[in-house]
Amino acid sequence: MDFCFILVEPENPENVGAAARALNTMGFSDLRLVNPCDHLSVKARQLAHGSTHLLEEAKLYQSFEDAIKDVSYTVATTSISHNIYKKFFDAKDLPKFLDDRFCVHDKIAIIFGRESIGLKNDEIEMCDIVTGIPMIRTLPSINLAQTVMIYAYRLSCFKLESGLQTPEKTNENSPKKSPKKSSNMPQKVVAEGGYRLVKDRVASVLNRIDILPDNRTHKKVMDFVATMNYQQLQMLHYLCEKAEDTLNQKG
Repeated sequence: MDFCFILVEPENPENVGAAARALNTMGFSDLRLVNPCDHLSVKARQLAHGSTHLLEEAKLYQSFEDAIKDVSYTVATTSISHNIYKKFFDAKDLPKFLDDRFCVHDKIAIIFGRESIGLKNDEIEMCDIVTGIPMIRTLPSINLAQTVMIYAYRLSCFKLESGLQTPEKTNENSPKKSPKKSSNMPQKVVAEGGYRLVKDRVASVLNRIDILPDNRTHKKVMDFVATMNYQQLQMLHYLCEKAEDTLNQKG
């Protein structure tokens, strides 16, 4: 699987520069910025040391929705509790959870909020799951760039262990890992778009039976879908097909 890192309205150029450097050192290059501060400022470039190309090549968006349009799965990071029902994962457990559900061609977005207030509730609502970094002391909290570094490191370790990524310097005589197979997800689901297809299909069926997005049941169902494994997604995909056939027959 592939990862992109999205900073939503970052307020401090130094943090953006340091985040770019963290991503670059861990082998990631897809940096996305939503309404950022001056990410090309001298201060940002200084902190990006050796990674200014990530700042220059960062994809810029005017809305959070646009930044996640092409991704398969969205992971919101937070350091505070929100009154939102979402499955929460410790940062150390996130790679294993994702590995059990996605294949190499899936795009996963790791999303970070503003330094001052983090992600807003409506932005977290649009994400599939929530993750955080447990700390011994609640204050002071770690800053944006440090948070990006921790997630980049955890996900880079996962990619190395999975054979999805190799370090630049390797011993030519050491055995090389073979990449994992594309996934264990049922081939039909993979061929037709994977998790995102199933998610959109479930939402469509719910809408057709008048369980609309603002309905609490709709939200609970979609949150449950976000944590399903391959086999459960296969079954749900099949059930959606049958439900759609029945609804179409009824006109």
